[in-house]
Amino acid sequence: MRVRAVVEPEGREETVDLPEAGVGLDLLKALDLPPDLYILTRGDQILTEDEPLEDDDEIRLLGVVSGGAIPPGAAARPSIR
Repeated sequence: MRVRAVVEPEGREETVDLPEAGVGLDLLKALDLPPDLYILTRGDQILTEDEPLEDDDEIRLLGVVSGGAIPPGAAARPSIR
């Protein structure tokens, strides 16, 4: 089966050959992407890693961004080095 993958935010596009019973995790592995850092979507639908993929699917892989909170006033303080 062939799947078109669009990796965001990089904008990288690849066509990937997967086994006929391929799932989202197979696509992530084929692209060498860590599963805990990407959300897969087909159209407007979010897919789980075990979701079966179909031939000619276009799957968008959205990179997850996270971070900690900035304490109040921290941005206003100059950095001393």
